Amino acid sequence: MLAIVFVVHKWQPYLLGRHFKIITDHRNLKFFHDQRISSLEQQKWVSKVLGYDYEIIYRQGVENSAADALSREGEYYSYAIYSPLFSSIADIAQEYAHDSDLSLIIERLKSSHQALNFVYDGSLLRHKGRMVVPSSSSWCHKI
Repeated sequence: MLAIVFVVHKWQPYLLGRHFKIITDHRNLKFFHDQRISSLEQQKWVSKVLGYDYEIIYRQGVENSAADALSREGEYYSYAIYSPLFSSIADIAQEYAHDSDLSLIIERLKSSHQALNFVYDGSLLRHKGRMVVPSSSSWCHKI
């Protein structure tokens, strides 16, 4: 019943003044209004849905495939993340010397420590936090 109270409250603007059906696979909810309310929580729940025009319909879980699918745990997929080996990072760092544009940027960074969005830490050149791979590098095709 708490789930019904939550959903009715959430969809209140669309449900007020309209007749709607609540289809559930919980048989006892069908008789919720007919039984004696014994707990304080039940009294609160009934008072929160009192002004709505609805009927509760019981449908077995096998027949109620939409609700059954929503109550199932989703499938999770595992993706492999490639983490470069230290040897490949060293190879990329050595290839900076063969790229004239990147060599120029590295020299500017060494002398003034300022270049637009570039950082050189002594071995790797990064642009906006990402490792720079020379365009002539064999790693461009591997990545």
